[in-house]
Amino acid sequence: FNASQGYSCSIGSGVKIGPFVHIRPDSVIKDKVKIGDFVDRSVAGTINEGNAKLKEILTSEAALAKELAAERKSTEELIAEYRESNRLLRLAVEGNDVNTEYVYEILDRWALDRKVKTKKK
Repeated sequence: FNASQGYSCSIGSGVKIGPFVHIRPDSVIKDKVKIGDFVDRSVAGTINEGNAKLKEILTSEAALAKELAAERKSTEELIAEYRESNRLLRLAVEGNDVNTEYVYEILDRWALDRKVKTKKK
């Protein structure tokens, strides 16, 4: 510090401050920054880097939220499809009008289409 003031702030190592600088409370000054009575390029660069990183984080967060929403929708669709298939199968079985070989054939084709491993007796 050279003829400068700074209260409740964080200052990195190798920082040169002054003369006639007032650093506001809660400011964070990174390592090896030079601050005088004007805005130094390194300070402006640090601010721009921070803004770019923040924009990148916000953009990736929005993309992730979209992906999660799509995954949720596809999961909900699969659950609904499973419930409907289960309901129809239960109706067929309860009516005792079932060709079990045909049902197993359908289930095997369904598993094969989805690359699901099955146990065969």
